[in-house]
Amino acid sequence: IGFYLFMLLTSNPFDSMLPFFPVDGRDLNPLLQDFGMIIHPPMLYMGYVGFSVAFAFAISALISGQLDSTWARWSRPWVIAAWAFLTVGIALGSWWAYYELGWG
Repeated sequence: IGFYLFMLLTSNPFDSMLPFFPVDGRDLNPLLQDFGMIIHPPMLYMGYVGFSVAFAFAISALISGQLDSTWARWSRPWVIAAWAFLTVGIALGSWWAYYELGWG
């Protein structure tokens, strides 16, 4: 604990990167200043959250021993919504990479 406290109080990770501290900051990378970056990450996040809910349904069915079709019926809307969000998020990310970075 003492080492972590020492590192926390005496070390500044930004000293090696920045010789001075800009008042306004270094600004966002111009490649990330795009409308697609407003939509793409939240879509991916909602997809991952939706799959975590479906995973929770599956684990609760395994723990309770009720492996009938009830848990699948409850988790199906979550899986479909999560799949849709991930599909849209990945499609937006690939579209952004195509026109911004020239991939494709």
